[in-house]
Amino acid sequence: MSNGAVATGPTRPGLLLLVMENQQAINVLGNQNAPNITRLAQTYPVATRYFGATHPSLPNYLTLWAGSTFGVTDDDPPSAHPLSGETLGSQLDAAGIGWAGYFESLADGQDPTVDGGGRDSSNDALYVARHNPIVYFAGYDRGKVKSYGELLADLDSAAPPGFCLVVPNMADNMHDPVGSTAKDAVAVQAGDAWVDRFVQAVSATAWWRSGGTVLLVWDEAYDGSGHTVPGGIGTPPSDGGPVVLMILSAVLAGAAVNTHGLGGDRNFDAPLTHAGLLGSIETYFGLAKLRDAANTTYGDLSPVLLAGQSPRVPE
Repeated sequence: MSNGAVATGPTRPGLLLLVMENQQAINVLGNQNAPNITRLAQTYPVATRYFGATHPSLPNYLTLWAGSTFGVTDDDPPSAHPLSGETLGSQLDAAGIGWAGYFESLADGQDPTVDGGGRDSSNDALYVARHNPIVYFAGYDRGKVKSYGELLADLDSAAPPGFCLVVPNMADNMHDPVGSTAKDAVAVQAGDAWVDRFVQAVSATAWWRSGGTVLLVWDEAYDGSGHTVPGGIGTPPSDGGPVVLMILSAVLAGAAVNTHGLGGDRNFDAPLTHAGLLGSIETYFGLAKLRDAANTTYGDLSPVLLAGQSPRVPE
């Protein structure tokens, strides 16, 4: 078992948070350029009123990881924003629940606080630190910041991580496809194909068969021309615009009865934002809610995450 993936106490089936980039919901669901993700939405529940926290990317990732933007309003590197305090990672550590972050194009031995991992044809780095909130906090465990290539082996291990953060590179996350910096059809197609490969691979693992759940979310919304899309509902705060959150698990796909607020079409229709998603993950694992995650107006998905799940003890 690789470092950082061993769970030392009883826990529920694992959660995996997969974060994509810069597409509003209507650019993805039902889009002819995203047939695979649209097909997934016909099988798994979608949060229909999910909103990013703000713009640009970095404060959204910080909110997902630690429940606050920390006043950050840019995409500057960790050297510009040295942060401290509790995060989801430190909470999981204290609870004895294994976790790791997996980042595409992050090479072994590479400094994860610095962009790198090669370049696309637009000369943009493939791995960018602003999409890795772990490394903004003092004292982070480098052993738990892994390359994406380690994910499947960890999920198929005897003691898979209780929580995984997965971030594709800039060519695959719908932000910058190779050869283009436009938030356009090419970006959507590239990300859709990547998600399809990811879901096929993960759904073949022991982690998935034991009840693991993938939370597929976008960080913030831009329209097809790259312009910021406003939120517009007010509560919860929705300045990051309307984005997709999909809940993928074998348990929910096979549910015959709609319960726990899924609604007649099995979607989750209550308002929800990044801080509410963090709080829902914390509730799932029996952790306290950090910062804005404790604000009930930010939403609560935990009844959906807990539907049909029961505690297990890793072998």
